[in-house]
Amino acid sequence: MDALVSAALEEVCARLSHGIPVPELWPALRGALGAAGLPLDPAVKRVLWARLLALPVISLVEGDGDGSPLAPGDPAEKDLEVAERRGVRLVASEALRGNFLGMYDQRFAKTKLSPVQKGTLELVGASRTSGVTQNELCETFSMKGNNFHFIVKSLASQRLIVRQSTIIKVKDNGADGEEASRNKHIINTNSIYLSRYAKDMNMNSHQRIEITKPELLGTNEETNIDALQEAGDFGVNFKNDISVHDYLPAMEAICAKLDNASGKALVVSDIKVDLDYRMAYGHRAWRNVLHRLRDAQLVEEFDAKVDDKLGKRSWAQEFKKAA
Repeated sequence: MDALVSAALEEVCARLSHGIPVPELWPALRGALGAAGLPLDPAVKRVLWARLLALPVISLVEGDGDGSPLAPGDPAEKDLEVAERRGVRLVASEALRGNFLGMYDQRFAKTKLSPVQKGTLELVGASRTSGVTQNELCETFSMKGNNFHFIVKSLASQRLIVRQSTIIKVKDNGADGEEASRNKHIINTNSIYLSRYAKDMNMNSHQRIEITKPELLGTNEETNIDALQEAGDFGVNFKNDISVHDYLPAMEAICAKLDNASGKALVVSDIKVDLDYRMAYGHRAWRNVLHRLRDAQLVEEFDAKVDDKLGKRSWAQEFKKAA
């Protein structure tokens, strides 16, 4: 039952200051109930309800109106069915919500989080394992990307959030096949997660999240991208096609060719031909892999004079395995 109480507290905290209506709590706990081997029956609900109300960090508020706390002795405190019928909400204390967001040491910090920083952290926390893209947050707070960058950087430096490289591909619904691939709009951004959820993702620096969205409603992709999300849904929209692209196999293939080459060096154009980096898509993929190889200090690029098939010597860019 302790694990079930913990799962319920997480659900309440994730709904932030608004809290969670009692009828919505039970479906959210189906996974935890299944793991505990407990049925979702009235007896289990009543026991869990009593355990939650015994905690001083949980309060009940009216389901409608301004969310006023229930008056002492209100029937909903004792009768779960009454609370469900009235749509009473469970709300976590501000301190507990802060702990959920990872703000354990904020009360001892020299500087407090700004309203935008705290708002960002709350939206990221509400998304949980889905994460929120950085450009969506820019739209939410009506900030330019270069200004919002410092908000994210500050939160990351405090280890409150984790950033994961992400690209958003906006597909043209009117195109098919190769034409659809050419007509995609590409947005480079980050997916942002609370540190508590990011640690379970098992992603490395050579992986990137790729999100394919439906066609945008307007011509300005940065302005209209938020229109693809449902109201109140701060996570990645369920209509999107989400995948994780792992660059490690491509990096290993390039390094293997260099290891087997004479002098551990090859002409870049030869590598691209041998490994099928062709056309516009292939050249983009090559640049992405090359960027990661350089960052990892696995390769070096230099200009060198090489022999061509006609016996002439010409200058070409070569690729060398770093020592």
